[in-house]
Amino acid sequence: MSKYARIYKIYLKMNLYRFLIYRNKVMMAFLANVTYTITFVLGVKFVFDELGEVGGYTAEIFIAYMIMMQLWWSIHTVLVRKNMQFLAKAINKGQLDFYLLKPVSLRKSLPVISVRFVDIIIIIFDLCAMVLLVDFSQFDYADMLLSVFFLGVGVAITYFFVSVIVNMTFWIGRNDFFTLLIGELAEIVQVPAVFFPPVLKILFTFFVPALLFAGPAVEALWRL
Repeated sequence: MSKYARIYKIYLKMNLYRFLIYRNKVMMAFLANVTYTITFVLGVKFVFDELGEVGGYTAEIFIAYMIMMQLWWSIHTVLVRKNMQFLAKAINKGQLDFYLLKPVSLRKSLPVISVRFVDIIIIIFDLCAMVLLVDFSQFDYADMLLSVFFLGVGVAITYFFVSVIVNMTFWIGRNDFFTLLIGELAEIVQVPAVFFPPVLKILFTFFVPALLFAGPAVEALWRL
């Protein structure tokens, strides 16, 4: 275990140095996220002031859903997306054996190979935004724990789904279509399941399980 602890420390230091070198770029990415969140919250409040409620969603629930989606995306980027892109690139370039022949398990070291510290900062920002914009006094602890559990399950489902897509590279070569699909997951996840017609609900639940990534974590709080 101490061997992997040292490996994790080395990879995290490398990613931290990359973060510090490109800190202006990181700051712009963070400000872009803050701007998007503020703009979205103001837009949702304006729309729901006119409509009241849509499909059982109030402004507070929709804002919580949006922040939960951003939380899922940032966690997914830190633990899954960037590292799976690294794996897919190694497969496409024929360099996977370079990592497989090392006396270190690629499976165990993969989650820390490419960690974006800016996404960790965004996770903290999203958690603060959730606390400020959502009245948690209306929930009991069981509902909040269930919500956190469902968010963790959503990240785990994302990991397995993306793993399957990346491993298809072994059989079909460069799978640019699937790479684009992974990048578009956020566009699907940011729309709650209630707004999809039945056919798309089935598609995005059983084939591309995007509706399971962030939605259940919000639905657990309001029991939708």
